[in-house]
Amino acid sequence: MKNLPALVREKFKAAKAAGDITYFQTQLAILHCNSLPFQLRYSPALAHKPKHVQFLPVESMKTGLGQESQWSLLSDGLSGIPAPELPFTYFAASLPVDIQPSDLHATYIDLHQQACQLMKTKSSINLKGESSISYNLGFTDRSMVLCPRVSEGLSIQDNDGNTIGSVALNGTLLAGTLLVKSETEWDAVRKDERILVDILKAIGVPRNTIDPRLSSPFQRSIDGKI
Repeated sequence: MKNLPALVREKFKAAKAAGDITYFQTQLAILHCNSLPFQLRYSPALAHKPKHVQFLPVESMKTGLGQESQWSLLSDGLSGIPAPELPFTYFAASLPVDIQPSDLHATYIDLHQQACQLMKTKSSINLKGESSISYNLGFTDRSMVLCPRVSEGLSIQDNDGNTIGSVALNGTLLAGTLLVKSETEWDAVRKDERILVDILKAIGVPRNTIDPRLSSPFQRSIDGKI
C-alpha cells in the first residue's frame, strides 16, 4: 500500500498524456441558502451527469476556502439540529461511533421507508429491484442523510429572461456543494443567491411534518425533517 500514491500518479499522468483525462481547475465561491453556506464550484469535469456513487474527500473540498470562510460539511449538521433554512424535506440519522453493520443497514432502510411514505409509495428497498423513489443519500462516519427528489434541477435565466442553462444537482448537495459546468451558469448563480434557493426548492419535496413515532432508534425528530 505504501507505493499506491505513486502508482496512482503515474497512471493519472499516462492517461492525461493519452487524452483519456481532461483536468479542469475548479473555481470557488461561497453562497447562502438563507443563512446556510453552500459552496459553488465551477468545474466542467465534475458537473456532468450524476454518478451512482461519488466519494468526496472532505479535506479536498476545503481547498480554496479562506480562513474566514464559515463553510462546513452540510450533512453532519443536519442530523443534530433543525435546518429550517433548507427548502426541501430530508431524513437524517446520527451514527454511533461503534455502530454495527446490521444497525447501519437498518437505519438506511428506515430512512428510505420514511421517504417512500412521504412520496406516498410503497418501499421496494428489500426487493432486488430499483427503488420506488428517486433520492440522494449522503453518508459519513457521523451521519446518514436521505433527500427524496422530484426533479434533477432547474433551468435558470438571466435578468432579461433568456435561458442560460439547466443546473442539475447530484448527491453533492448534501455536502453543501453545488457544481456548475459552464462559465455562464457560474456567473449567474454567483451573482444572485436567489437562484441557489430556487434550485433547492425545485429538486426536493417542500417541508412536511413527519410523524416522529416513525423514527429509528438513532434518529432525532426535528419537525418535518428527521
